[in-house]
Amino acid sequence: MRALIAAWGYGAIAGIVLLGNMGIPVPEESVLLLAGHLAGRGRPSLPAVIAVGVLSAIVGDNIGYWLGRHGGRPLLLRYGRVSDPVLQRAEQLVARYGH
Repeated sequence: MRALIAAWGYGAIAGIVLLGNMGIPVPEESVLLLAGHLAGRGRPSLPAVIAVGVLSAIVGDNIGYWLGRHGGRPLLLRYGRVSDPVLQRAEQLVARYGH
């Protein structure tokens, strides 16, 4: 991870946090911790790391929401590792107990 941040800088931080907030399992918290540690040593800038982390988290959340809102069930059944009976059971639980 350190080499990734050294090579790609803020772009690596933004990309990993964005993917993580879209729902893709990547080590976003670890990248932010490492970036914070490196910023404590003087490079990169801590305010810039915070800004990049916050903005990419917001954008990633919105992309993930949009994908779920517009792709929804068909997208989940096609690309997710979930079967229709499992998804139906989850929907029943949400209908019964609420969000």
